[in-house]
Amino acid sequence: MQHRYNIYTMKQIFGRIILEYLRIFAKIKLRRIHPKIIGVTGSVGKTSAIHGLHTVISKKYKTKTTWKGNSESGIPLEILNIKLKDFSFMSWIRACIVAPMKAFDDESYEVLIVEMGVDAPTEPKNMEYLLKIISPDIGIILNVSAVHTAAFNGNVEAIAKEKGLLATRMDVSKTAIVNGDEHLLQDIQKDIQAEILLFGRGKNAVLRFTGYSLNKFTTRFTFEAEGKPYALKFIDQLFFEEYGYIFSAILLGAWKLDISFADAIHTLEKEYRLPSGRLSIIKGEKHSTIIDSSYNASPAAVAAVLNLIKNVHVSGKKIVVLGDMRELGILEEEKHKEIGVFATQSGEYIILVGPNMKRYALPAILATGFPKDHVFSFDTAKDVGQFIIKNILKRNDLIVVKGSQNTIFLETVVYDLMKEKGKAHELLCRQSQYWQHVRKKFFQNPNL
Repeated sequence: MQHRYNIYTMKQIFGRIILEYLRIFAKIKLRRIHPKIIGVTGSVGKTSAIHGLHTVISKKYKTKTTWKGNSESGIPLEILNIKLKDFSFMSWIRACIVAPMKAFDDESYEVLIVEMGVDAPTEPKNMEYLLKIISPDIGIILNVSAVHTAAFNGNVEAIAKEKGLLATRMDVSKTAIVNGDEHLLQDIQKDIQAEILLFGRGKNAVLRFTGYSLNKFTTRFTFEAEGKPYALKFIDQLFFEEYGYIFSAILLGAWKLDISFADAIHTLEKEYRLPSGRLSIIKGEKHSTIIDSSYNASPAAVAAVLNLIKNVHVSGKKIVVLGDMRELGILEEEKHKEIGVFATQSGEYIILVGPNMKRYALPAILATGFPKDHVFSFDTAKDVGQFIIKNILKRNDLIVVKGSQNTIFLETVVYDLMKEKGKAHELLCRQSQYWQHVRKKFFQNPNL
């Protein structure tokens, strides 16, 4: 036992040395380039927000965005343009060898957009550490909800305070763009010295989110700013209502860089598409339609998607596929039960994947009187898609797929259900060789 403890301690020490080393060279590179930095945090919608910001801002400025890394290791690796083959010891050594060269290469850009994920209240997985890597000129806080609550002992207020450091650590020369409707963020506003731009439905919002409508597969948002109305319309794209807040933050971030609301909206309507696995509309077998939201899941995001499909009208039936929501800690039972009950109001069939859905959501669903022969539970996602095709799916049905990442892998369900499987690498999330290997290993022995 002592031997194992010593090995674990050595790995921790080695890991911190690597992180500090990469952080130093990432900071050297940023000092050389000196770009405007936009940092984006929140519990839901960070990746969608950075994609929207990049879509708009890159039209006017040379822009770099951290597409794949939002953590203590991912952010410096992205800044230094270092791609790990895997996460082995030798891969990290190679990263350290090339870091000095990457820090002094000839890359340049005017704006850096960084997704900032907070997984714990302690270094290096907290906001405090991420702010040692980058110092944003514009900080965007989208929202706060029950995500990664295990590390915070279920304390959502503590999560809000930690994410709020992005704004409260800024000086008067910087700008904080904050969700004014998020009550968990209202207490931190008094501690913000930077310029504050609020978004939301409140009258004190610089950009007010005024309306949302859904017509088949067309989504429309309306806003008001500087006394003028604006409308943002997406054809053949679905967004739940809460995306109005994400688009508000995108529009304000662009506006702060002298891009007008009208120009930003025009660019979004013309070019913006959600990343794979986030409300993607995919053609399914038997002339069905799949809403693929398999990239990740939190209680707030799952509830939003379930509420969305209640308002989507189709001639067939609605099939809801839900995977476990991870890292909820003491809220695990409560949130899975809540989502289970909510799902009974959204679909005629419910497919559950994962031990937590089986343990908590299934009994809650059955307790509502939902038909027993219309709800099914599976330990893993393996063969779930084939089960749906053989036993449930009919012409013109709508299938919505939503679940967390590691050990859930609902993209495999989408793959089985999709009509054009040759487009999997283009349309589905987690299709790299690394994820192919991780999935294969998990399905061979899911108890590891």
